[in-house]
Amino acid sequence: MCLRPEGLADECKGQIVRAHTIQRGGGLSRIADKGKVFTFMPGSWTTFIANAGKLKVRRVGIKDASTFTGFCERHDAAVFAPLEQKPFVGSPQQAFLLLYRAVCHEAYKKRAHAEALHVVEDQARRMGSDPGRRLAFLGRMGAMAGGQDLARMKQRLDEILLAGSYDTEIDWVAPYRTSATATQQCPSWDLHSSQPTLLERPCLAG
Repeated sequence: MCLRPEGLADECKGQIVRAHTIQRGGGLSRIADKGKVFTFMPGSWTTFIANAGKLKVRRVGIKDASTFTGFCERHDAAVFAPLEQKPFVGSPQQAFLLLYRAVCHEAYKKRAHAEALHVVEDQARRMGSDPGRRLAFLGRMGAMAGGQDLARMKQRLDEILLAGSYDTEIDWVAPYRTSATATQQCPSWDLHSSQPTLLERPCLAG
């Protein structure tokens, strides 16, 4: 799926690429050592399991660091060329594109999160785990609600990008003057980072 701006005339071309969330030619290259940076990201679920659920620092090339598969080759190159192919000088266009890419990244993650929880929900249903199914359902609804908010943000940013009005003042304010919240934490691993917590086990209220 390519997150190209809505209304962009050019059709997608090429494969979906690993788009950088942090400027490769600027931020990443400046902190890199011999073309590599440190990351806590495990890289794969297999590695995460092999490390007993512990996040370990590892080195990764800046080509693969801080990326997500959100754009096709054509639109990744076209939309973010002012960031990746020009020196960063903090122009309104470059500042806008940093914001645009961050919102696209979050929208991508929310959609992926909702899809993953849908799979978990189906698995819990087949296992006969009603608490697990309910938990996955509520998580999926939350991810979808967040995705809808981000979709509205992205639509506004798409309009600005297509118009080229990068100095437009953007102000998103929560609709609530005063708010309170409560949450719960459901650990995936025990305190020794060795045993996965089953969906049927009680969550820890917080």
